[in-house]
Amino acid sequence: MVSGGINGDRSLWVLLLLLGLFSFLPVFSAASNLAYTVGQGTPYSHFVKHMIILVMGFVLMYIFHNIPQHSFRKIALIGLILSIGLLVMATFQNTIIGGAKASRWLTVPILGLTFQPSNISMIALMIYCAHILTKKGKKDQQMTFYKSILLLWLPIGLVVGLVLPFDLSTAALILLSAVLLIFIGGYSIKRFLIIGALGIGAFALFIYINQQGPEADQTNRLGTWKSRVDGFLSGDDHQKNYQIVRAKAAIASGKIIGVGPGKSRIKTILPQSTSDFIYAIIVEEYGFLGGVLLMLVYCLILFRIVVITYHIREPFKKLLVIGIGIPFVIQALVNIAVSLQLLPVTGLALPMMSMGGTSIWITCMAFGIILGMSKYAQNQNSLDVERIRGIKTDF
Repeated sequence: MVSGGINGDRSLWVLLLLLGLFSFLPVFSAASNLAYTVGQGTPYSHFVKHMIILVMGFVLMYIFHNIPQHSFRKIALIGLILSIGLLVMATFQNTIIGGAKASRWLTVPILGLTFQPSNISMIALMIYCAHILTKKGKKDQQMTFYKSILLLWLPIGLVVGLVLPFDLSTAALILLSAVLLIFIGGYSIKRFLIIGALGIGAFALFIYINQQGPEADQTNRLGTWKSRVDGFLSGDDHQKNYQIVRAKAAIASGKIIGVGPGKSRIKTILPQSTSDFIYAIIVEEYGFLGGVLLMLVYCLILFRIVVITYHIREPFKKLLVIGIGIPFVIQALVNIAVSLQLLPVTGLALPMMSMGGTSIWITCMAFGIILGMSKYAQNQNSLDVERIRGIKTDF
């Protein structure tokens, strides 16, 4: 059941709305690359598409922020199972896009819409982990190590293992987010070391098996990873590091105040200028000040997430807000770091800014849950205030 009204943390609502509104400018500007260089649509068609996606995203945010928050614990296991099912479907469908294997995507029948189940699985996994970490056993006994492997690490390994062969960056984001959530949830360092050793061994085995496979299969998996690392280590080599060299040129062109909205010149020669490297276009057009202000907005969103978490008393809801907020913050930092050549190319979009459907919708759904949790915290605090006011004291 969904109750009406827009509630929750007002500052977070405003910050997300600001990100959404500002995204129209760089998307409209960078979309000219798709229109005139690649030959896909027009800048106006991409602008309208982005507007529709954002409007639908905020509708999803509104719906999810009004869902009773105790419902998420009840659907934690079901949501995880369904998301794993979608990942399995994507793995075995053998979709080919542009001559390359694209098993990260699923197509909705009749509608023809495509989406990445890995984005959905990340949110489902965070909800499930928060549920398991705060689930009370018999007589409040602490979860044993072997039980934690079965209930926590096996599902994490399954999700990461299904995503890893076709999307290393998203698999790493899911794993890092889950590890941070479990660490915050009180998992012991000793157990982490054991799990870490097992994880490294499993990844090494995965690399070894793929190296023994057919050359075409290696090209799709290990070849892409290797080329990105080689490009990162090659510095300003134009052949090995084509995207980063042009992204850095765009950032350098922006200087302090930028060249002006829509006046980017690098966007016509920078691949993925509407998604993976949109931050470089933003800095070119709005300068160092624009880039810093955008980073400040992301930092303020992180601050609001921390504030919301602080005011929530129930452990499950605390961990849920942290678990859903962590991927958003990490993804934003990684995307910016890639444009600055602090990390190899990852393919992760800039949340709420890059053009795309699935990423924006999943982000909006996630923040809808966080805003719902903030509404719950506000209601609890209001009840506490009323109780305090109702206490009569005699002197």
